[in-house]
Amino acid sequence: MARIYPILSALLLAACQLPGAGGDSARSGAMLYARHCAQCHGTGLRGDGPLASELPVRPTDLTRLSAGNGGVFPTEDVITVIHGYPGRHQLGLMPEFVRDLPPEQTVWTSPDGTSHEVPAAMLALARHIALWQR
Repeated sequence: MARIYPILSALLLAACQLPGAGGDSARSGAMLYARHCAQCHGTGLRGDGPLASELPVRPTDLTRLSAGNGGVFPTEDVITVIHGYPGRHQLGLMPEFVRDLPPEQTVWTSPDGTSHEVPAAMLALARHIALWQR
């Protein structure tokens, strides 16, 4: 089963690169996810990637984030976790991705109307994860 994940990741990347696959942000979010997240969280974002069983704590099922937050996708929390502030999340198991992602910044407006400058790659990843909520 572990050998199928690279194949699924490659198919996901190929699908995201097709014209009309949802715009640059959607493509970049899917590509970043496949590259940095799928090995632990799985191609279906359910915490069942090929490395999940080797970790002392199972990766989060990313498809249930809205359900665990009153039906609202927690964009700010997701960006915070992806950033990887040391000691704040996943008992230190979540890598600090801020150093591995492109440095370009963008503006994100929170639900309360406050604008925040955030790394564009992290926002693209958060938006990709938001698409998978059930």
